[in-house]
Amino acid sequence: MTNVFRYARGHLFCLYRKRSKIEEKIAKHFGFTEEEFKKLDLYIERVNAITEYAQKRNCALYIDAEQTYL
Repeated sequence: MTNVFRYARGHLFCLYRKRSKIEEKIAKHFGFTEEEFKKLDLYIERVNAITEYAQKRNCALYIDAEQTYL
């Protein structure tokens, strides 16, 4: 697996800020569809909600999405 492929299929996106246009262009270049963007946004929303929930309860939370398929 090349670094470009690895980053284009997941590591490209930050969960804590809005995607930049260049990130979207890179993802689309590697075949990311609008449906996948919708699923990614839902995933990000859920991760941020559970992270906030854990933080309010003074809990450490680790989410490993290495093998998560959207």
